[in-house]
Amino acid sequence: MDPIGTKTYGIQYKTNLNDHTILRFAFSSFDAGFKATRPAQSSQYPSSTFGIGTDMEAGIEKRVSFTEKVSAFYGIDFVFGFGWMHNQSDNPSLSIDSRNTNDFSISPGIGFKSGILLELRNGFFAAAEISPMLFYRFTSDEQISGTRTAVSREHDLGFQANADALKISLAYRW
Repeated sequence: MDPIGTKTYGIQYKTNLNDHTILRFAFSSFDAGFKATRPAQSSQYPSSTFGIGTDMEAGIEKRVSFTEKVSAFYGIDFVFGFGWMHNQSDNPSLSIDSRNTNDFSISPGIGFKSGILLELRNGFFAAAEISPMLFYRFTSDEQISGTRTAVSREHDLGFQANADALKISLAYRW
């Protein structure tokens, strides 16, 4: 989820449950933004957009060591994302109903992780992982006009295994 067009980033926390099992939590993105447009041309009209969104993950990871410095991992994550965006336009050619909109979405799912972990030196690690995901998404779009609100809803079930599912990490163990 990227409601305002930024690139995702994140932070993970991992803790050992035993020698080969790790519990992990991730805050994989946070997006927030405000944009106000006050054009100088009389043919364009003022508008504003405000949006927030986040993606979070929690899961179990299993590790298999190949050498002292190289290991593979696989696991399952429960993922959850949400986003909200408000748009407002002063364009008189739009119906009053279309000048204010609220878009809200939630997206729970299950991610399947696998990858390679390389110990570099002094507690630093590099990892490459692929994390395809099965997800459900609910989206609600509201158009607001005074005291009237028109709502449309959408439900999606999907599978994601594209470039967004590929992650490169640099980590430090203290």
